[in-house]
Amino acid sequence: MRVVIFEASPIDPTTNLPVIIRIASGNSVLPVVVDDDLFEPAITSAPTRSIEYKEDGIDVRYSSISFSVAGNEQWSNLFWDGASARAWVGEHNGSTIGAFTKIFEGLLGPLQRDGLIAEVALLGNEGRLSRNLLTSSYAGTGNAEGPTSLKGTLKPWASGSCQNLEPVLINPTYVIYQFHGYGPADAVSAVYENALALGSPTSVVTSYSALKSLTLAEGQWASAPAVGMFRLGASPSGKITCDVAGAKSGATFPATISAIVQHLMSVAALDSGFIDSFSIGAFSQSWNFYTTAQVQIGDVIKDAFTQANGYIFANENGVFKAGSYLSSKAPATLTTASQRVEPYVIKVTQLASPAPTYRVKIGHTKCWSTHSASEISPALAEIQDDISAATAAADAATDAANTASANATAANARLAAMADDNVLDRTDKYSLITEYQKILGEQSGISAQADQYSIVTEKTAYTNAISALTTYLTGLSPAYNDTTQDTTIVGTTFRSKFIDVYNARQALLNRIVTTGNLSAYLTNESAVVFADASGTVSSFSPAGGALIVNDGNVNITSGVTYSVVSSTGMTISINSSGVYSVTAMSANSATAVLRAVYLSRTFDKVFSVAKSIQGAAGTNGTNGTNGTNGTNGTSAVSGYLTNEAVSLQAYADGTVISYSGATGTFKIFSGTTDISSNFSLATLSNPQALTVSYSGQTYTVTSGLDANEDTGTLTIRATGSGSYSGITIDKVFWVGKTKGGYEIVGSLPSTNLFTGRVVFLTLDNKLYRYTGSGWTKAVDTVDLAGQIGETQIAAGAVTANKIAAGQINAAHLATTTLITTSAQIGNLIVDTIHVKNGAISRANVATKSTHSWSGSGTSDVVSVTITPNSSNSLFVISGSFATPVFGGSTANINYLVSNVSYGAAGITYQTSTSTTTFNGVALSISGTTTFTFRVQSPSGGSNIVSDVVLNVMEFMK
Repeated sequence: MRVVIFEASPIDPTTNLPVIIRIASGNSVLPVVVDDDLFEPAITSAPTRSIEYKEDGIDVRYSSISFSVAGNEQWSNLFWDGASARAWVGEHNGSTIGAFTKIFEGLLGPLQRDGLIAEVALLGNEGRLSRNLLTSSYAGTGNAEGPTSLKGTLKPWASGSCQNLEPVLINPTYVIYQFHGYGPADAVSAVYENALALGSPTSVVTSYSALKSLTLAEGQWASAPAVGMFRLGASPSGKITCDVAGAKSGATFPATISAIVQHLMSVAALDSGFIDSFSIGAFSQSWNFYTTAQVQIGDVIKDAFTQANGYIFANENGVFKAGSYLSSKAPATLTTASQRVEPYVIKVTQLASPAPTYRVKIGHTKCWSTHSASEISPALAEIQDDISAATAAADAATDAANTASANATAANARLAAMADDNVLDRTDKYSLITEYQKILGEQSGISAQADQYSIVTEKTAYTNAISALTTYLTGLSPAYNDTTQDTTIVGTTFRSKFIDVYNARQALLNRIVTTGNLSAYLTNESAVVFADASGTVSSFSPAGGALIVNDGNVNITSGVTYSVVSSTGMTISINSSGVYSVTAMSANSATAVLRAVYLSRTFDKVFSVAKSIQGAAGTNGTNGTNGTNGTNGTSAVSGYLTNEAVSLQAYADGTVISYSGATGTFKIFSGTTDISSNFSLATLSNPQALTVSYSGQTYTVTSGLDANEDTGTLTIRATGSGSYSGITIDKVFWVGKTKGGYEIVGSLPSTNLFTGRVVFLTLDNKLYRYTGSGWTKAVDTVDLAGQIGETQIAAGAVTANKIAAGQINAAHLATTTLITTSAQIGNLIVDTIHVKNGAISRANVATKSTHSWSGSGTSDVVSVTITPNSSNSLFVISGSFATPVFGGSTANINYLVSNVSYGAAGITYQTSTSTTTFNGVALSISGTTTFTFRVQSPSGGSNIVSDVVLNVMEFMK
C-alpha cells in the first residue's frame, strides 16, 4: 500500500525553536516508521503539483496539504508560515527514506483550521526567492543617507555592466551620486552630461568620506565604487548618466546570467544545496540589471533567463534548475494510464489555440536611460550631422559604383558582339564611338572625387587604362570613327583594352565609396580650465579627449595615424590611439590642429582651450539704509506625530509578537490653535508595505513588518480642507523591533546574570540557563516525557553496575516480553521457550563431529553415534555431505535414513539429488543413539569417498 509521508518544521513561539512534525496519509490506521522516525497517520488530503509551460517560463504550483489535529491541537499554536517542509511517497513497509521518492521540498504558508482539520499551503522553494531585492532606504539624515527629501526612498541596485543608467543624487552640495547601495560595486566606467562623456576620473577612492573630502575642479569627477558612488566637481547643467560595473560577490564581479543569478540567490539566503550550478552555469551570456523600484528577487532571476530563451524552476527536491527552450533533447511522454509510474500525472489538458504564429524578439545591451532632444549636448548633435552628411555622400558613391558595374557588364557584352568576327563594320562603329565618348566624359568627374579623398594609386591606374585605350583606338586603320568603311581588328586585343578601363574604373569607384564613408570628430572640441587670479591652472584634466575616426557608424581602432599639426598657446600631445591631452598653457586661450590619416584620407580637427580666471576681490560697498518694517504674517501651520517611533517586541526570528504600541495622533496647529480636525490623513510612502488604518487624525499600524525586516517607515500626509485647502504636511512614522529569545554566545557570560537567563553555547551546541547560582544544561528527570529511542542510547552505555539487583521484572517489560538479538546468560531458568520458525540453521549450532569413509559397491552407509549429556535431551540435527565420488564420477545423494528406532521421530531429510544438506527437528533421546546415512552411487560406481559434517544442538530438560 502506497502512502505519503510529510515532515515539517514549524516554530514554537514559546521557545523560538523548530518543532519536527511527521505525519502520513491516513489511509492506513498503522503508523509509518522510516529510519526509526514515527509518522502519524493524520493526512486527510495529500499534496499535488501542477506545472505550466508558458512563453515567459515554467510556473510550478503546489496545492495545500490537509491533516487532522485530533490529539495534537497544540500544532495550531505553532508558526507554520515560512517553515520548511518535505514530502515523500512510497510503500507502507518502506523501512528507510531511501525507499521513498521525494515529491516536495520547500516552504509552507500559514495554517488554517476548520474544526479538527488543518490546512497548510505548500509554497515550494520558489518561496525562498519571494523576497524584496531592495532592503535599504535612505534615512534622510544627510551625507551618505541623503537629504530629508530622500527619506524613505529605496537605495538603487546595479548588477553586471550597466550602460547609461541614471543614478540617485544623494548630496546636492557636493554633487555626489549613488548607483548601488548594497555593498561594493566593481567600477564606474564613464560619466556623461547630456550624453557627452566627461573623460576619465581624477581619483578613485574607497569611501563616502574620502569622496566628499576631495578637491575637484569644474569638469572633473571622481569615483568610489566600494560604496557605489561618484562625485562631480561642480553642479551639472544637464542630465547625468553613467556606465558602471555593478555589484560584486565577495572579491568577484558577476557579469553573466549564471554569475548574477547565483549572486542574487545568495542575497536571498538560498542554501547552495538548492542551486544546480551545472544547468545554471550553461547560461554564460553577459547580462545586466538596474533598478530604483522594489522588485522580487525571484522575478529578476526569471526575467534574466527569459531574455536568454531559458527558464528556471525548483524540482521536487527543491533544487533550482535551468533549461533552454532551444533544447534538442527528445521529449518525454506524460501519461495518466498508470499511477504506479512516475511522474504521477493526475491530469493533462491542452488548451485551444489558433494556428501557429512566429515571433522573434531581438535585443542587445540595454540602455537604462534615454535622452530627449533637449538632453543631448549640441556638440554631439553637430557630430551626428557630420556623420549623417558623410553617410549620405558615401551612399551616393555606392550607388554610382553599383551603376558603373552594371553598365560595364552590359558594355562588355556589346563589345564582345562587335569583335566576335574581328571586324568593326560601319554599324559597330556608331556604338563604339558612343561608348568611347561616355568613358571620356565621366573621367573628369570620377577623377575629381578621387582628388577630394586624396586617392592616388587607383586614380593613376584608371588614367593609364583610358590612355592605353585611346592609343589603341587612334592607331586603327581605317580609323575607328570612319563610318564609311569597315576596319579589321584583333578581337581579343580590342576587348581587353575596354575591360582594363572598366576594371580600373570600378576599383577607383570602390575606393571612393570606402574612403567617402569615413568621418572623424573630437569628443571634446573645446574646454575650459580653471585658473587662480594669477592665471595658474591647477588641473588640465578637462582639456583632453579623443580624435575618433568612423567608417559609417563603426569606430576604426587600427591603421589610423595621429599627429599634432600645429598648436598655439598650449602644449598638447596625441597618442597612437587618438587620445589627446594638454599639459601647459602660455596664454589665456589656445588652439591646436589635430590630424588623423586613414586610407589616404586626412582629417584635421581644431581643439580650443580657454582659462576661466578667478577675479580679484573688489572693494566693500557702502552700507544701505534700513528698510521699513513689514506687515505681520499669518500664523505658521505646523504639525507633529504624538508617537513618531515605536520599537515592537519580536521573537528571535524577527516575527513581531504584537503591534499594540504602533499607533498615535497627527496633531496640526496654526500658531497655538489646534486645527487638526481640518486635515485628513493618507499614506504618501510605505516602502515596507505596512498595514495601516486611519480614524480621524489617529493612525494605527497592525502588521506588515516581515521577519527579515528590522525597521520600517511610513510617510503620512495631512491634507488641509476649507480655509486650509492646499496645505500639506508630511511626517514619517518609524517602526523597529526588539528581538527576544535566547542569546548565542561563545562562552558562558559572567556578568549581568539573572535567574532565567538562557544562552546557546556554540562550544557544545547546547542551551544553558542561569539558576541563580550557576549555569546548567541539565534537565530534571521529572520533566522528561516520552520514550528514548534506541538510536539515542550509545552502544554499551547501560551496564550491569548501572542497574540495581532485582530492579527489572515483568512490570518493567512491555507486555512482559524481553526481546534481544543476542545474550550471554550464565544460568537460565525458562518455563516455556519459543523458537521462531527458521531461526536455527547450521550456522547457529556447533559442529559435533566430522566423519570420513570410503568403500566400494553401488552404495555405502555411514553411522554417527550421539550420546546425550542427560536423560531425555532434545536435539536439533543438521549437516552436509561433501559430494561423494565413485570412480571419478559424482554421486547422487539419493536418500538419507536414520535407524529404525528413530527414523520416524520427526527428522526431515532432503532427497533432491542436487542437494547435499539435511536438517532434523528436535527429538528426544534417552540413550546412546546411532544415526545411519546412506549414499547411492551411480550404476557400477566404486571407490566411494566422502565426508559428512553433523551439527548437533542439545537442549537438556
